[in-house]
Amino acid sequence: MVTSRDAEALKERLYREYGQPEEEELFRIYIERAKEIAAFSENGEETLSRYFQYYNNDLRRKINGKKRSRQRLTAEDLPIVTQLFTPAHIAAYIVDNSLGRLLYECGYDVEADYLIKDETLVYASRKRKLEELRIIDPAVGTGNLLLRAAELLSRAYAQSGASREESARAVSRNLFGLDIDERAVEICRYVCARKYGAEPGIHTLRKPSDEEIDRVKASGEGAFAKLLTELNEIGAIADLSPFAAEAVRRYPELELLRHRYDVILVNPPYLASADFGNALTDYVKKNYPECGADLFSVFMLCYLGKLAEGGYLGLVCPYNWMFTRRFAAVRRAVIDRKAPVTLAKLSAGAYKDATVFLSACVLSERPRDKGIYFRIDGKKDEEQELLRACADENYPGRYVREAKRFLDVPDCGIAFWTSDRFIANYSAPRLASVMDIRQGMATGDNARYLRDIRSVPSEEIDFTARSLEEFISGGKKYALYSKGGEYRKWYGNIDHVIRFDEEARRELMARGNRMPSRDYYFRKGITWTLVSSKGHFGARIIDNSVFDVGGSCGFCKDERDFYVILAFLTSKVAEYYLNALNPTVNCQVGDVKNLPYIALTGAERELADRLARENTEIAERDWLGSRHSYLDEAERPRLTAAERAEAFGRMRENEERINGIFIEAYGLSGELTPEVPDRLITLFGKGERE
Repeated sequence: MVTSRDAEALKERLYREYGQPEEEELFRIYIERAKEIAAFSENGEETLSRYFQYYNNDLRRKINGKKRSRQRLTAEDLPIVTQLFTPAHIAAYIVDNSLGRLLYECGYDVEADYLIKDETLVYASRKRKLEELRIIDPAVGTGNLLLRAAELLSRAYAQSGASREESARAVSRNLFGLDIDERAVEICRYVCARKYGAEPGIHTLRKPSDEEIDRVKASGEGAFAKLLTELNEIGAIADLSPFAAEAVRRYPELELLRHRYDVILVNPPYLASADFGNALTDYVKKNYPECGADLFSVFMLCYLGKLAEGGYLGLVCPYNWMFTRRFAAVRRAVIDRKAPVTLAKLSAGAYKDATVFLSACVLSERPRDKGIYFRIDGKKDEEQELLRACADENYPGRYVREAKRFLDVPDCGIAFWTSDRFIANYSAPRLASVMDIRQGMATGDNARYLRDIRSVPSEEIDFTARSLEEFISGGKKYALYSKGGEYRKWYGNIDHVIRFDEEARRELMARGNRMPSRDYYFRKGITWTLVSSKGHFGARIIDNSVFDVGGSCGFCKDERDFYVILAFLTSKVAEYYLNALNPTVNCQVGDVKNLPYIALTGAERELADRLARENTEIAERDWLGSRHSYLDEAERPRLTAAERAEAFGRMRENEERINGIFIEAYGLSGELTPEVPDRLITLFGKGERE
């Protein structure tokens, strides 16, 4: 397997060997040498593709530096920063279940390893000729997806009696590709010809010469000229419907964008809207306002609309499209069409040089009652797991689901591995119905306003204010400040104070996010950490405090609910719902608001209230007695080793009883168990001195 280090070593060696050539000359020498290496490799096409991707490592690092400094990317940056090699097994999964599925329906069983032969797949159910099929990859890169498509088509033509030469010519007429990276297109053409003798219609989307653009303007086609000017940035999402067919036909690469396709295969560029260049920003806002959070989601919606009747879209993209609110419109479009054929939630290890949690899916132009979903994430050998999942209908991470079930989930979240009871619980009121949930302050300059609580004299801190008015009348300089912190339940993370005198308040009102929720400052509430700890959600009490955007808070509409709601938010049930619909590191205010809340009654309510109060007392004593405490050493609560061990055991017992109460109330005993491991009891040490 070629590594980034191998490629960089080759590049450096050639740079010295050829006397520090100019970049274009160096690239040509590098690629020719990579072709020689690939010719002797077991999988030469993959080897060459990886060498090509790694060639730009230095430049990619510089561009990522621009992104971190919030600079907009240029059209020249886009091909570099969005290059990611599609792993062979993921390419096979989406090609086999799109093109492979279509070929099977046309009467060709091409032995596609990852093809899911479920009851909806009917052999020879379509009357289509092989020569009629049109397949495109609109972000073709070095051709990983088209290579798999060429392989399946070659097998189909062989079954029809065509010779190798005839197959190569026919495949060339079936396959099309587009990309904004001219060098990648060059590699794609080379590997297709080398592997299958095929010469697909692969084109670069690039800005024409200034003379050509002036000619188009002079012909009265100003809007079309503007599109051509921005083509190397807008790329394959360009909408050509407003322009005359005669104008578009002059550009073979643009002509491809006017057609519909039987199969569309794409690993689109992953690029957040904050990194778009100006032209791309304006274009997406105008043409794809509902899905413009990331370029991959624009591709997804754009090409779902370019399928021919009965066509299939195979797609690889980050899995956050399945859950997070900013992709809700894309999910709604997919679910409303009942489009999913198959969807796999994968791990972060598929890309060797980037941490991206992936999904791969195949969507159908024809509505389907059910789709087949796989949960493969976290597996050591993802390739073999995915292959086994496709072949074994009893695979434990395999689910058959109706698309319409996700309509009952907030923002149509695709939590396919959850039970029907999990979904049905969303008919209950949301947590926001019993709790005001608010985002906290962003100071805009923490170094200026925040201090470690242990570095400020206690007489300058107001520990007892219950409102902004009380704080002002108290005349203290500093207020307690909750800003999330590490994973901790019940009580704690009282680490910071904020300068909050009149001058500071006036400054804060003019900067940052202007002190939202200030009417809730200093009230007793429940807070949590914005950045969760490996999927664990730590809720705890907050009182007499201002709160940060990283420590957003909820305030009970009825104070009698306080400890029952605190118990719920520390339970496995709340954590399960939060992780199902936002399995990223950040837990947002909206995620907490949307939690289904089944109110306890009677003895269960009284028990949950009592257990939560007891756990809060244990956690408070633990925090104040630790080295993290703001109390002087002499004032800290002292516990013997036996008392600490007893507190630890009682905390775990109480948490497990709380879990049992809510698991029963939500009917999730088949999915969750009440047990809590030692590592999730957030006391200092396991009954031992910290």
